[in-house]
Amino acid sequence: MPPEKTLDAKVTYSSRWYDLPPADQRPESWWWKHLVITPTQDTGDHPVEHEFLSNFFPIEGDRAIVCMGAWGIRMPREVDTFEAAVDRVRAKPFGQATRACTPTSEVHLTRSTGNKWRRFDLLDRPPLGLVCVGDSICAFNPFYAQGMSSAARSALILAEMLRGRDVLDLAFFREFLTRQKKSLDVPWMLAMARDRAYDFATGSEVVAPWRRRLTARLSWPVFNAINAASREDAYVERTFAQVFNLDMSLREMATDLRFWFGIMRYKVRQRLGRTVVPGGFDDQQDPPGTDFTGHTCAGRAPSAETDLVND
Repeated sequence: MPPEKTLDAKVTYSSRWYDLPPADQRPESWWWKHLVITPTQDTGDHPVEHEFLSNFFPIEGDRAIVCMGAWGIRMPREVDTFEAAVDRVRAKPFGQATRACTPTSEVHLTRSTGNKWRRFDLLDRPPLGLVCVGDSICAFNPFYAQGMSSAARSALILAEMLRGRDVLDLAFFREFLTRQKKSLDVPWMLAMARDRAYDFATGSEVVAPWRRRLTARLSWPVFNAINAASREDAYVERTFAQVFNLDMSLREMATDLRFWFGIMRYKVRQRLGRTVVPGGFDDQQDPPGTDFTGHTCAGRAPSAETDLVND
């Protein structure tokens, strides 16, 4: 058996399918295409639902998937508790949008979210005639939406190597596993960057307490800073998209000086009140559309943001 890398951050999420209302019956406030509510960074008392990472995700056929999940928190699995939780998510538009839709399924609960990488590439003699792709070699926390993309990248590597090859010998499988490992390094680093932050995480990739504290302190603030800067800097947006689309590694992004310049420039402009989109606007109200004139942070921390996607 190959050695394994594992990390389980105890992620659980609940999801439900909905039909969207007809386009001509949707509120004018639905200028957005996708709602993402990130966990609060408020350390005071607040409902547990404020710790959820929540998605209202329209898909084909005028349908939507409503998903709420969290690290180490018990999630709703019945219709009544799911609907109650939707209404308590910290941005009111999330619950309002969900209530405007028609449910078409029961609530689905998922706990199989651990990261596991079977390192066939470390074997002295990998098995001949066996090619593993997808979860059979590397399974990720599905929150990060990298599983199918990673499997497809492995398939592309295999297809390229099979062209013009008549003999599938030991050298072939070693080369495939080496190239596949390089491809899987990218999404694996992305998953580790967040899931290592939790004290209750288990597995071979658990890190020292000081590293967990550092990861927990930096992960969401850094993500929010990148997300905010992406709204006004095309280079930052494109670079971050390349990382999440697995076209660039996290290491490449972290060493890109132009990328970090864009973020620092945004933070300076934010301090001076010169950004186009204010951070941390009142999440109890409907979000503005494309005209943010007169909108301010309403006394909220800029890091506690709602991501409203309009493309």
